[in-house]
Amino acid sequence: MLRKFLGLILLISPFWSLAQSLSGFQVNDQATHLVYVENNDILYLKELNSDKKPTLIGKGLSDSENDILRSWNKNGDIFIYEKSGDFYYYSVETGETNQIELADAFSLFKYYRINQVAATDQALYFSARNETSDKNFSLYKLDLKGGKAIKLLELEGDVANIALSRDSNLLAFTSYQYLDEQYQNRLHILNLKEDAGIVSSHLMKNAFYSNLSFSNDGRISLRNMNGSAFIAEYDQSEAVLNIEELEMKSGQQLLGFKENNYLVLSLNSSGKSYTLLDTSLNMVHELSGNSNLLLVDYLDDEFYFTEESGILPKSLFKLNPMKGDKQQIISFKAENLLADIQYEILTYYDQSGKGRNAFLYYPKRHNSGQFPTILMNYGGYANKYPDWSYFLNQLIFPMLDEGFGVVLLNTRGVNSERLGEGYGQYQLEDTEHFIDQFKGEIPVDFDRLIPVGHSHGATMVYYYLTHSKSFVSGIAINGAADWVEQAKLERMTGLPGEMGGKPDELPKLYQKFSPIENISSDLNPMLIFSGGQDEQIPYNINSKAFAEKALELEVDVEYIHFEDQGHIFEDPAIIEQMRKKLRDFLLQWKHN
Repeated sequence: MLRKFLGLILLISPFWSLAQSLSGFQVNDQATHLVYVENNDILYLKELNSDKKPTLIGKGLSDSENDILRSWNKNGDIFIYEKSGDFYYYSVETGETNQIELADAFSLFKYYRINQVAATDQALYFSARNETSDKNFSLYKLDLKGGKAIKLLELEGDVANIALSRDSNLLAFTSYQYLDEQYQNRLHILNLKEDAGIVSSHLMKNAFYSNLSFSNDGRISLRNMNGSAFIAEYDQSEAVLNIEELEMKSGQQLLGFKENNYLVLSLNSSGKSYTLLDTSLNMVHELSGNSNLLLVDYLDDEFYFTEESGILPKSLFKLNPMKGDKQQIISFKAENLLADIQYEILTYYDQSGKGRNAFLYYPKRHNSGQFPTILMNYGGYANKYPDWSYFLNQLIFPMLDEGFGVVLLNTRGVNSERLGEGYGQYQLEDTEHFIDQFKGEIPVDFDRLIPVGHSHGATMVYYYLTHSKSFVSGIAINGAADWVEQAKLERMTGLPGEMGGKPDELPKLYQKFSPIENISSDLNPMLIFSGGQDEQIPYNINSKAFAEKALELEVDVEYIHFEDQGHIFEDPAIIEQMRKKLRDFLLQWKHN
């Protein structure tokens, strides 16, 4: 049936959407205060070395245009953040928040590799573009006292990452262009105390630099997107920048300077470590843990870091490596919705022979016997606690209470693993390898395996259901079903990027792969949701078109459309409607 819901029905959010997901931890340089974001929306301040409860200092951060525009000032008594295109700054001393409005024409997000801003006591330096006057993303200064954003300079390329020297006299920043099918970078130095113009490095090809930071003695760290590390030295008398590569060991990634020591991340099969190395690359201090260890900062000879797992919420700790005492600062373990859930990390081998992980959540109160299981196949999963602010998790994980398992499956072609071909095919091959290797080995009833996905995950649901009989049903939310029409838009990484070419170059391949071209009368039941404001994967050429064609073949497909929702579903009442509909749909397979 075709259905369209336009109004709101419920006014109360489900309990699962209220659980805490913590992110955005930032400790000021004085190590006296911490800020963090709850559920990607609420900003809290926590006084360190105190038993006082956290203070709520801001809401609505889910409407931020760019979440890197959050920073402590140099003095550590003001926190600056952006939401809805305007800046706000909170004073620890007064407890007051002030707003600095930006013109509507300001664009604050350009590219995900641009991830650094810098702040003095009364200013924030950032990259932005005023669309009425700027050709490129330019260097701007947010003047807290003056209450306005001031353009400092515009270059031939876009301004990217920014760092401030220890004495606040020098600003280092990069700019980039995309020329000859590659990124090209320059490093620049701007003296904030003297009107001496800028000093720029030579153009560095096939480079995009991040992890800029100053050492106490004035050196500048750089890390290229391929992982290679560089150190720049600024000769003020000659007004030149000298840049040399820093030879790191295999597996080491330079994160920046701490005083005059290098801060390095190392990854290995057993986990990860954060290490301070002296100028001769000898170890000074080290923090080691599993793959979920995440360093927040190293301040006053102490590591600040978070730990979590698939069933344990993220907690913040600090550790003095010389004393060895580990202290918990913040935790929401007492409010853990998965505390009673059995959890298992599985390793299988994909079609290429590479080992990959799957994360299995057992139904609540499971004792014995097989259970129907929801397959989430977006990819890029890790042993991390679910983010309850993501609407799909709010829909799926309550089914643990209904006797269903949930498996998060990694296959080829996720995150930065760009394959350039085999979109859908490789993911399905690996999923069926997972099924073959674990059938009879774990209590998942693989005859009641139901893929559920959003965006790329939903796109895979369409492909799986039209190209395999391994799945009893499927649920797709804002996914691409017509790969020819979607590829023409060039709004998804997979289409056409992972198909090996565009539709006019590979018409037979697209006809073979595109789900809408492969609907058959024996298609297993599907539940399809779409949002009318989704500009990334438009519903009319995808969800709606697929449902209409399926219904012409009298296939069991239910299509529900919410005109006022976008690519991400955000309205709590609509999410609750979806949860109830999804539950009713899935319960068909609980006792079969």
